[in-house]
Amino acid sequence: MSGDANPSTSFDMTDQLATRAAREHWRAVGRRLFTPGALVITAASAALFALALRKHASAWWLLLSGTGPSLLAIVATGWLTGFWWAPRAMRRRLARLPHRTVTLQCTPASLVFQTATERLELAWSEVALVDQLRSFWLFRLKSGAVIPVPRATMSPDFLAAIERRGVKT
Repeated sequence: MSGDANPSTSFDMTDQLATRAAREHWRAVGRRLFTPGALVITAASAALFALALRKHASAWWLLLSGTGPSLLAIVATGWLTGFWWAPRAMRRRLARLPHRTVTLQCTPASLVFQTATERLELAWSEVALVDQLRSFWLFRLKSGAVIPVPRATMSPDFLAAIERRGVKT
């Protein structure tokens, strides 16, 4: 495949692969949400809240110091729900396919994803970002969709074609 003008790759999107992709994606989301700095600030806010409770502080002081930990608990609950729900939703979407072979092709003008039932041809301008995770590359589209592709299936020619398109990684 060396020097191929339109490199392509194919892989089978099994339930196990779909689950791994969804979980890696949610871990990446968690790393962006729960940065060490934000957790330190939240811990300090929680300490102030506990101190305010012990000192029987005014309602305003309790409200202000308790907001950070409360928001963190809400966000963490949402993240845990997504971590549990995302793999199931992805497997449910895949269940309707007669076969699960996904073919991805890079052309000079577009990126083409093809499955048994659909063909999605995207102009390179529609790809907002490519996230490089441990086992997957996530193609983030401007529409908000995220398409995972296993790293192991991507040849050097394929990776070079993506880099030539100037997509942010």
